[in-house]
Amino acid sequence: MLPTDQSSTGRRRSIEVVDYDPSWPRQFEEIRAEVSSRLSGLVVEIHHIGSTAIPGLCAKPKIDVDIVLCSSLDIPEGIARLQASGTYTFHGDRYNDDMWVFTRGGGSPGQRLYLCAPGHQTHLHRILFRDIFAATPRLPLWSPEATASSRSNR
Repeated sequence: MLPTDQSSTGRRRSIEVVDYDPSWPRQFEEIRAEVSSRLSGLVVEIHHIGSTAIPGLCAKPKIDVDIVLCSSLDIPEGIARLQASGTYTFHGDRYNDDMWVFTRGGGSPGQRLYLCAPGHQTHLHRILFRDIFAATPRLPLWSPEATASSRSNR
């Protein structure tokens, strides 16, 4: 647990980072199936993004999902359908970037869904990050090997 984040109340809170869980891809597929059903006719693509989408990487145990709708005009309908399900908490456009956020489950693992229009820059950057990071060989973060390698390069 790393005490490096602040809640919306300004109080510090712990962030849980765990070893990679091989069930994360399956959990994403379950989320994808549920969201596809709820948003039938509105969705172009559904992507697993964030740290849990990168095999072998330690991560916060939250499954992050970008849901690209057919058009920005479909966002109000997508929001209404997810809200009507009663299973997600709506957080609005948290970062003022036209990414509409829903969460489910405050514990581990949780879910964060982001609705957006096609070609959205934040979504495209997330896909790029995921794909480049997944293809890049690396040592585990915070490992003894990484620390020793860092010291020997000084």
